[in-house]
Amino acid sequence: MRRLGQFVTVLASATVLAACGNGGDDTTAVPDDGDPGSQTEGMPLAGTYWGLDELSADDSTTEIPDDVGAYLLLEDGAVGGNTGCNTFGGNAEINEDDGTVEFSEVFSTMRACSGAQGESDSAMMAVLQGTVMVEIDGESLTLTNAQGDSLQLSVTEEPPADDVPAGDSEDDE
Repeated sequence: MRRLGQFVTVLASATVLAACGNGGDDTTAVPDDGDPGSQTEGMPLAGTYWGLDELSADDSTTEIPDDVGAYLLLEDGAVGGNTGCNTFGGNAEINEDDGTVEFSEVFSTMRACSGAQGESDSAMMAVLQGTVMVEIDGESLTLTNAQGDSLQLSVTEEPPADDVPAGDSEDDE
C-alpha cells in the first residue's frame, strides 16, 4: 500500500510539473546516434506524455489500438504512466550524453489483463527495465532495451484515462 501511495505522489508531482511547461527552453534533447553533442530534433523526452503505438519483440511488431490508452511520462528522475492495464512508476535517469534512460525500481499495480491490454502491459514492463536506448524523431519516440525489444510511442496531448473499461480485465470475469 505504501508503494502505491508513493507512486500516486510521484505521478501527481510529475503531472503538475508537466503542466508548468519548460518556458520553451529545450534542454532535454537526446542524441539520436549516441555521439556526445548530437541532438535530435523534436519533442523533449522529459515532460512530454508519450502514448504507446507499437511494440516490437521476438522479431514481430504489434500495433496497439488507440483505446488501450497506454502512455508514459518521464520527469525529474521518475517515470510514471499506464500500460493500458496497470498503473506504474519508478526511477528514470536520462543520460543525454549517450542517448539512454536508466530505469530502476519500476513497479506497477497487479491487475491481470488479456488481449491488446495484456500485450502492452507485458511489453512496457519488459522494456522499462535497466538501460534503454532512446531515439526521438519529431513527435515519435522509440525505446529499445538490450534484448532489442522496443516500444514505439508518439506525443499525446494528455494521458488517457487510467481505468480499464469494464469487461476488459480478467479479474472482471
